[in-house]
Amino acid sequence: MDGWRRSLFLGCVAVLVLVAGCGQPAPETQDEQRSPEPEQQAAVEPPAPVAPVTSVGDLEIHDAWARMTPGVGAVYLTVVNGGAESDRLLAVETADAGGVMLHETVEQDAMMRMVGHDHGFEVPADGSLELAPGGKHVMLMDPAAGLTIVALRLIFETAGTAELEIPVRPLG
Repeated sequence: MDGWRRSLFLGCVAVLVLVAGCGQPAPETQDEQRSPEPEQQAAVEPPAPVAPVTSVGDLEIHDAWARMTPGVGAVYLTVVNGGAESDRLLAVETADAGGVMLHETVEQDAMMRMVGHDHGFEVPADGSLELAPGGKHVMLMDPAAGLTIVALRLIFETAGTAELEIPVRPLG
């Protein structure tokens, strides 16, 4: 074998040895404790993103998040009323979508339908209003493409206006 072929051969052997050795655990000593195998470690999911708690008047808005699909999106949240009087979520505004409505998913004639709530949703005294998948929600029509945050303005009858930046969760 001439010089350059021998060098090429030895280089290939060195690469194979390095590749074969990659990912192999180092031998353990008696003093070392072995960490659990990946299958044995508890799978820890990162927490789903939600907006921070926002307060306006006697109201606190918790757990706000959004989900987007092409052409439509939905916002979910919980409004807690710590006051002695009820309030009402009258409207929602955003520049991040072509339209926004307060909706509720209801069963009518054995079919699930979405019904608009032009008069808003009540937030009972010393109670809460939950906007959740399969129930009451904020519907976004024609949301901007690629949103990761939705800027919303919630307008309440008594408490006033709350500004929120709501994270968009990925589908799935």
